[in-house]
Amino acid sequence: MTSRPGQPQSRRPILVTGSPRSGTTWVGKVIAMSPDVFPVYEPMNPDAPHPLPVASRFQVVTEDGPAALQRGLADLCQLGDAGFRLRRTARGLLEAGRAEHDLCGRLAAAALRDGASFSAASRALIKDPLALYAARWLATHYDAQLVLTCREPVGVVSSYLALGWRSDVAALLGHPIPNEDRALAGALARRTADGPGDLVGDLILQWRVLTAKTLWLFGAVPNAILLSHQELCRAPHDVFEVVFDRLGLDYDDRIRQRVSALTRGSRGAGRRGVQHDHHRDTSKLAEAARDRLTSSVISRIEAETGDDWHEVQRVCSPPVSLRARTRRLPS
Repeated sequence: MTSRPGQPQSRRPILVTGSPRSGTTWVGKVIAMSPDVFPVYEPMNPDAPHPLPVASRFQVVTEDGPAALQRGLADLCQLGDAGFRLRRTARGLLEAGRAEHDLCGRLAAAALRDGASFSAASRALIKDPLALYAARWLATHYDAQLVLTCREPVGVVSSYLALGWRSDVAALLGHPIPNEDRALAGALARRTADGPGDLVGDLILQWRVLTAKTLWLFGAVPNAILLSHQELCRAPHDVFEVVFDRLGLDYDDRIRQRVSALTRGSRGAGRRGVQHDHHRDTSKLAEAARDRLTSSVISRIEAETGDDWHEVQRVCSPPVSLRARTRRLPS
């Protein structure tokens, strides 16, 4: 079964994407609690154990290719079909001894061994912030339902610095920028001309580029869902109830209890250097992120992202971000 636009919602693949450190893993983890979905974790991340054939981080996928990556993503979309999973499980088991073997087969075989909704799932769920520039292609060709995440720039920059991560701005320099965003295009041109920048400056520019792409996708892809990390931290059940409803999934008591366990921990922030720590008090995350930075760094971030952040807040204001969008933007 290959997904195509117009197919029943119960068969549509789901893509959770947005800027790294904006909550994609948290959102993907909760959606994956539904027995109706088959989760796939970051297949376009070149640092993952078995990635798809990507040439760089934030690989662009268009009508023109790259063909091998298109085929790999197409196969992953079909993991929502039980018959396809069964066939690929056999292939995955046969190739398990090889250094590089079939990704779909490996994932299907692992799900069969772990008993993870192998037979029940009817939709593939791809969680990958690095698939942001493949999202439009997946929505157009495989009717992928997009769940997009946005987070305040202070939180994203603080999280990168706490993890000791480099910025990805160099990988974004040649990526398409919405035509109307001349200020951002100019900032990227100056960054290219000036050579290596300072880390905070690069993280600010990276946030601007990825957030602009996220907002563009929300306007360009009908029925995309846009989530505010801030709102998700404040009222996780309220947001997830709407998300599950929009996805045609059941937000039942079992999932509600598991989400409560993830969001009512005693810690206000993840442990330093730990990438994914989802047992914490989400209402304190924004405050904890600011506490990790000096006042001068916070002032700089706010000064350089002010207009962009105001636009995010405008677009993300409930219930706008959770209702169906039909407006299309030019390619």
